[in-house]
Amino acid sequence: MSHEQLSQPAPKRPYEIFSLTEKEALYWRVDDQRFQALLEDESTVVHKIHASTNNFGEFLFVTTPRPGEQERIAMTFYGLGYHQHWERWITDEWFWYQTNVYPSMMEDQVDKNKAKELI
Repeated sequence: MSHEQLSQPAPKRPYEIFSLTEKEALYWRVDDQRFQALLEDESTVVHKIHASTNNFGEFLFVTTPRPGEQERIAMTFYGLGYHQHWERWITDEWFWYQTNVYPSMMEDQVDKNKAKELI
């Protein structure tokens, strides 16, 4: 193995591309203020906002990709809903997970002002 191959940095993880802290990555959530700051970031584009359900309850889902090292990396944040297992409303934090990027998703884009209004 050549010296050049050994000195290459490890590829960034999705949470690093979104500049999430260790705590945010560990607990898979960000507070609402941090979520709003992520949306305001110039490299953030909102592609989808919709109300839906998952295994935990009914929430608002916001999908947003960012440029990665070789391709776009997408994250879906969900919050503003009722968590059935915890029996409480989730209003001050957003959970997140990595999402696959599909060409059809990249065609849709929600204006940031419209996204704020919907949220």
